[in-house]
Amino acid sequence: MMQGALGRKCCVVDINWEGSKGINMIKKTLGSRMKNYEKSTDFRIIPRTPIIIRIDGKGFLELTKKLNCEKPYDERFASWMKKTSVMVAEKVQGCVFAYLQSDEITFVIRTDQSLENAPWFDNRIQKVVSIISSVASVCFNKEMSQWWRSNGGADGDVPLGFFDCRAFPVPSMMEVVNCLVWRQRDCVKTSINEACQIEFNKRFGKRVAKKMLQNKKQNQQQDLLLEKIGIDWNKYCEEFKNGIVTYKGSGEKWETKSAPIFVSDGGKEWLTSVLGFGKFKKEEKCS
Repeated sequence: MMQGALGRKCCVVDINWEGSKGINMIKKTLGSRMKNYEKSTDFRIIPRTPIIIRIDGKGFLELTKKLNCEKPYDERFASWMKKTSVMVAEKVQGCVFAYLQSDEITFVIRTDQSLENAPWFDNRIQKVVSIISSVASVCFNKEMSQWWRSNGGADGDVPLGFFDCRAFPVPSMMEVVNCLVWRQRDCVKTSINEACQIEFNKRFGKRVAKKMLQNKKQNQQQDLLLEKIGIDWNKYCEEFKNGIVTYKGSGEKWETKSAPIFVSDGGKEWLTSVLGFGKFKKEEKCS
């Protein structure tokens, strides 16, 4: 019941033009119908499979300009991303690892080791991606705003960062490793491109720099960077070149460090260890 415009009590009804009765009480039909609409996009990731979740900064190019970040690599910005990576890893049930490069973070979720492992939010994609992007955005903005205010920035002018998020299953732990190798290769490629573009733009201007670097492969770009600018790409910090990993260290506490090269012998061994590569899911017995 609700108060009508003339002060009289009236009953809210749901008009169902397709129904044979014409008018049904709202509490009998409207709620269930709306729930059915919701269910039409309530997809779930298949259970007992490794899950990759990746968040990516939205419009961070303009954000870093406003923050006057150092180029090609800003340690202050990287520290905010590290804390964001740790915060999300702590909040997400089943998270075993995260890989950070630039403004994106890839998380590895495992609920496949045993029959007792329950999926986080029952692997409901909308729940998973919305909560993770929210946690990441809140944490990043908290860290950034603290720095902004401590450096004399006005509260009303605090810039904000937001993350999009995607989640998908992969068929095996080997494919998890391959996904991380793929993202690290992108990190290397991006770091070479950014270092060259920034240094060549400063030295020669954008138009000339574009012509000099056009269609050049990664090794050719590195050679030009050393020959024309005098900068050895290999001397940049490891976090910039290879990315950052978030993992459980001693005492099950989340830690961050520069990423090893995943395709190297030592990198493979370390990565498979922190991912729990030997902890395979138990097969159900046939009845």
